[in-house]
Amino acid sequence: MAHTWIAPVNPLFNPNVKKYEFDLKKAEALLAQMGWKKGPDGILQRTVGGRTVRFEIEYVTTAGNAIRERTQQFFAEDLKKIGIAVKINNAPSAVVFSDDYIQRASECKWTGMFEFAWVSNLQEDGSLFQYKNLNTGAIMVPTKENNYQGQNIGGWRNDEFDRLTSQAVLEFDEAKRKQLFARAQEIWAEELPALPLYFRANPYVVRKGLVNYVASAYAGGFGYPAGTPGRSAGRAAAP
Repeated sequence: MAHTWIAPVNPLFNPNVKKYEFDLKKAEALLAQMGWKKGPDGILQRTVGGRTVRFEIEYVTTAGNAIRERTQQFFAEDLKKIGIAVKINNAPSAVVFSDDYIQRASECKWTGMFEFAWVSNLQEDGSLFQYKNLNTGAIMVPTKENNYQGQNIGGWRNDEFDRLTSQAVLEFDEAKRKQLFARAQEIWAEELPALPLYFRANPYVVRKGLVNYVASAYAGGFGYPAGTPGRSAGRAAAP
């Protein structure tokens, strides 16, 4: 189970962030406080501006990816228990990861949740969730104004998070840099701009007697051996 976007094998990882218990009764109570009541079909509904609306969430991921599609089913089953309907709207990776789709959340090209994999690396800079990089001045939320650049597709904004992560990449003191990222992760876990799911583990099988082979949790973009700075992949659903 993941609780932040930085993998536990990363020295910057902060294990002391807010964690959320699985409590359907508490979820039902919170929804009731916001005026949601179950309708005849068991799905939550409430009246807004004289119009009754159902609580339905669109859920997008890459079609044909068995693990992600199975994750969707778990989500859908649990959400239905508290009265939330899930509308599956999957498409091939060539479609959902094209610039005219994933980068167009600000234009409502997709709504609800989008499950995909991210990467956390030793050169972590926090830009995945920055609204504005204070060192470059770049806006990291993709919109028409910045030609849809940036990875903060959910549009989250927290000025303290931006300050901490922008400062951290300029900090040469390892302990201070870790402290800055520790606080950034606390903010992230409190506000949850994305829902962290899990970090992928890759088994390495090596022939007995093989020499001069070194495996690393950070070797390659997905944990495979390579000659480039490594990364550790995780998965999340971006609301």
